[in-house]
Amino acid sequence: MFNPVHNQTNRLAAFPVIGKSIVSSLLVGLLCAVGYAVKAEPIAGRLVSQQLTKNADSVVQRLTGQWQTKVSANSSLTLIFAPESKLFIVLPSNSNTAPAMQLRYRVASSTSSPMQIDLTTSDNKTAPTIFEFTADGKLRMQLNDINSGQPRPSAFKSNAMVFEKVSNNTSLPANAQLRQPGALPQR
Repeated sequence: MFNPVHNQTNRLAAFPVIGKSIVSSLLVGLLCAVGYAVKAEPIAGRLVSQQLTKNADSVVQRLTGQWQTKVSANSSLTLIFAPESKLFIVLPSNSNTAPAMQLRYRVASSTSSPMQIDLTTSDNKTAPTIFEFTADGKLRMQLNDINSGQPRPSAFKSNAMVFEKVSNNTSLPANAQLRQPGALPQR
């Protein structure tokens, strides 16, 4: 049986971590001696952070656009996820104009199940809630029974709303009339 420790020509191969540490130390020492500033950062933390950012970005891209759900036979509730973390909620209306409100949103966690999102009103009240993309590409979101100051739901209730993506458009419909409420919509 071959023992690399006894093979003097391959001693560093027997201990690859030690060999890399020695080479890294020599390289850092050489760079410092020549006058270069060296900043050591753990690469693993950066890679995890970059991966989480990429994951959150892909979730935001998937959210972006118009999502609708039927609230009655002839009216729909529309969510519009727009750039710059804007969320427009267009409420159903029997008149020619549909009331709409603007919130801010932040995907708080794209790695948890269900994912977490924070909805913030114009007066900076934040209601934490949950959402997920279903297997058929729909958006399930817990919008009922959420309020500022209450804990985030940990699971969907039977009244969770399911939205279907109808467009990638992020503009308000022409008949929408924007209002700035002090509270989240209650149903």
